[in-house]
Amino acid sequence: MNKEKSMLYNEMLDLDNQLCYLNEREKLGLTKIALYSLTNERMVKLFVGRKEIFYELKNIYKSIVERLSDNKSLHIYSYEATSLLIAAEDNITAEEFEAISADVLENLNSISLNDIQLSYCCAVVINKNEPLHKAEKALKYGIENKLRYVEYTRMKQSIPNASEELNILQTIRDAIAENLVVPYFQGIYDNKKKQFGLYESLMRIQDKNGRIYYPNQFLPVAKEYNLYEELSIVMVKKVLEMFSDKDVCVSVNLNVRDIYNREMIKTIFSALDKAERPSNFVFELVETEEVTDYDYIRQFSERVREKGAKIAIDDFGSGYSSLMHIIRIDADFIKIDGEIIRTICRDKRCREFVGIINFWCQSQKKSLIAEFAENAEIQEILEQMGVAYSQGYYFSKPEPWAV
Repeated sequence: MNKEKSMLYNEMLDLDNQLCYLNEREKLGLTKIALYSLTNERMVKLFVGRKEIFYELKNIYKSIVERLSDNKSLHIYSYEATSLLIAAEDNITAEEFEAISADVLENLNSISLNDIQLSYCCAVVINKNEPLHKAEKALKYGIENKLRYVEYTRMKQSIPNASEELNILQTIRDAIAENLVVPYFQGIYDNKKKQFGLYESLMRIQDKNGRIYYPNQFLPVAKEYNLYEELSIVMVKKVLEMFSDKDVCVSVNLNVRDIYNREMIKTIFSALDKAERPSNFVFELVETEEVTDYDYIRQFSERVREKGAKIAIDDFGSGYSSLMHIIRIDADFIKIDGEIIRTICRDKRCREFVGIINFWCQSQKKSLIAEFAENAEIQEILEQMGVAYSQGYYFSKPEPWAV
């Protein structure tokens, strides 16, 4: 294969890639596009294997290509490393293309690999300028809001245009300058004591009119304009002040960038020095895939414990590196990835995996927190396993603290 052709081809999946789509879009008149993203890719890699997943997906996508081969107006490409892109020529109606896209999505989500159900999100864009860019926005929106299928024009109001983005940017700046960050709290249920034993603080912001904005609305803008760290400092400072004299256990989320931020470190340890009950504070490390300097993280964790507070690790089980996190970072709480908990009712291997991690946590005197405890069936299994804590909509939704 010559160099030019190799640039347009995904050898691992045996498909032309999205660059090839961009080259062919005008020539073939591809006016409709559907993007499919494997949302539980990390979990699938954990159980199937990083190399093996490409072999499995190649066969799955090959079957889709064969299934659609009679329709010469459809063109199939790979999207990013492991996902799929289907484009259609103008002679296919919008209704036909949506039906095809939904059928492919249903087929993909019916497949299991090593007893792990594949979970795809699909975003569809029809007859729009820059369709790939719009589809990527819609796909991101769908993943963040846990939607399986998103058609761009039906939810475009949820994706900020330039004017809306400027409005959100100003709202973020106001939230930082005028302390308009609003912590919400979700109860974490103690399965032994049968009561809430801990509350996770979650960031919201409000504008000057009192309208509340949720993370999917403001975090992408905050990160794009390098305002996330300032928002995070305001949030952490506010939560630590709220609970400095309360006998309530509360967790605050920190990502790797927060821990390297000097002002954040000063805020945390100054608050712990003043707190009446520092043992009631838990610092939850999120986005731990970014961790590279374990020595620094371990030093931070040890210093937190010296002050009497605790450490939690978020989303354990979402990738290989998280195995290293629980070994190298001596956390008090381990939060297991919600996508695993979501499937324990139907996937035996997920139940076995949770059981193994729970046994390890108990032997190490750590507490396991199961996220996405969404119904009584899941909760019953967690209790039977002896999992220490459950978190999810079955018990509570995030809401402001009741004074």
